[in-house]
Amino acid sequence: MFDTVRTIHSALGTDSAAVFVIVVALVFAVVGGGLAFIVDKAYKNEQARQVASSKTEDAQKATPSLRQRTLALSNEIEKFMANRERGEPKIVMGTSEEFRKSGERGVEYSNETVRLYRTRFTGEVNAIIAELKFAGVDISYVEPYAQHPTNPLGVKIVAIQLATLAGGLPE
Repeated sequence: MFDTVRTIHSALGTDSAAVFVIVVALVFAVVGGGLAFIVDKAYKNEQARQVASSKTEDAQKATPSLRQRTLALSNEIEKFMANRERGEPKIVMGTSEEFRKSGERGVEYSNETVRLYRTRFTGEVNAIIAELKFAGVDISYVEPYAQHPTNPLGVKIVAIQLATLAGGLPE
């Protein structure tokens, strides 16, 4: 140990205790500061990794599964159909003219229901069907109805089939 002190004194070219203490203190400050910098950098990197991991987990929790989205869409279509059914015109069994006109109103209302379905749901239904297909789900039964429901019954079939298909998906 004294050999080290002697080597430092001779490297400094002085026997001054004050110079020796200042140089040793500077060396320890630089080495200690360097170690502190490395430890601090590692700490901050770990913090950033934890925050990023937390955000990824939160995003995964916030993103509904294919099953949840398929069920939600099925429920929306069912609610849409229930609302449409409440406003459906009644068949009048009066004269043949009244019966004919009420039938025409019913057909018109039915066509309007299909048009509204296509406007409101076709894009989302097609996207879900594409995801189901990509996931390996057999969508052959629901796809034709989803693309071209000919009447409100076809729209109901879409809702029922989506719910059925969602039931077979993992949570």
